[in-house]
Amino acid sequence: MNREQEKIDDLDRLIEDALHSEPSVKIPDNFTDRFISRVQQRVLWREVISEFSVKIAVVAASLLVFAAIFYFVAVEDSGRIISFLSERWMAITSISIVLVFTFFADQVFLRYFLKKRQE
Repeated sequence: MNREQEKIDDLDRLIEDALHSEPSVKIPDNFTDRFISRVQQRVLWREVISEFSVKIAVVAASLLVFAAIFYFVAVEDSGRIISFLSERWMAITSISIVLVFTFFADQVFLRYFLKKRQE
């Protein structure tokens, strides 16, 4: 019993020393505010990106459905249309990239910075 009492006393002294001494790590006063703002920014960024991804997926799926319907309805004209598109692939790709970038800037950057500014 005496040995157990010594362990308890040692533990009590350790606890007392820990409570009365200064912490070795200093946390700034605004730590929680900065942490919460960073978490909110990450959540906002994920929300905006996921909404953009859904919108792009809906547009891509709509274009695929339109292309499939057009292909099966106008089979005799499909060869002519495919050759027309393959001859102008560079212009079509450039226009598509510009449109996606513009859509991204409108849907992601503007919403992100406007919401961030409101907070």
